Amino acid sequence: MNDTPARKPMRCAHDGAKLNHHATLIRDPLNREEADSVDPVADGVLIEVHACPKCGRGHPRTTGAST
Repeated sequence: MNDTPARKPMRCAHDGAKLNHHATLIRDPLNREEADSVDPVADGVLIEVHACPKCGRGHPRTTGAST
């Protein structure tokens, strides 16, 4: 079950195609801003990994991002 609100779909910077969400990963924060958004349950920053169905390029974003 996913309790996160609906988010704006991402588009590929290369060809404009709507990206497919493939995974959500946990990693250590890389800077102070990310350290402030650490998920207390996962004990890390949650990163969504998206991929373009046309060109295959991957595009990550933090789950705290609003775009």
